[in-house]
Amino acid sequence: MGNVNEGNRGETLLCGDMLKTEIQRDQLLSMAQPLELISEGASITCPKSNRFVYVNPIWLRIYGYLREEVYGRPAKLLNVQGSARLIKTIVKETLKGGWQGKVINRDQADQKFEVHLRTSCLWAEDDALIGLLGICSPTKKTEETTGEAMKMAVETLTVRERDVFRLIGEGFSTAQIARRLGISVFTVQTYRNHIKRKLCFRTATALAYGAFQWRTRR
Repeated sequence: MGNVNEGNRGETLLCGDMLKTEIQRDQLLSMAQPLELISEGASITCPKSNRFVYVNPIWLRIYGYLREEVYGRPAKLLNVQGSARLIKTIVKETLKGGWQGKVINRDQADQKFEVHLRTSCLWAEDDALIGLLGICSPTKKTEETTGEAMKMAVETLTVRERDVFRLIGEGFSTAQIARRLGISVFTVQTYRNHIKRKLCFRTATALAYGAFQWRTRR
């Protein structure tokens, strides 16, 4: 996995050693920073290796990864069996100017779902191609299906586990949840582990996003 560059706000934004020059890294960083704020998933891959250089927070929530688990890894990480031909077409069309359509991807838990994907090229000031940009969002049908599955899964939680899950979805930290419920941090962490196991979340990021989705769909 490559080295990462630090953003102006101290955030780890780029896996930068796949870019040729410091100037190109700075230019790509300036392109990536606004993507931190959009409401869709965004990724940038290296044009030559098609490895991830950047992903934004929404992308991480959609796919359930941490940045350090993604940077430097090939984009085929998301592909499902039988999609190789489509991926080649997408890359080819992107290099010609852009592509958009629906694809089936998989997340860290190997769950398959449909996303709407738009792609384009990112060019440096010297006209060098420095990145392939992808903007993705789950389709409405997939979101509805996922929401129903989540509702059924949450019903398997105990009352206290649902309390913890709800507070996670409201953005509270482990320590804040402990204070609100009058229990220890260790007990909250135990509940978090039980919830992750029962709902098949592999990371804290996936748990937080799942809890947020569940809260907003209720």
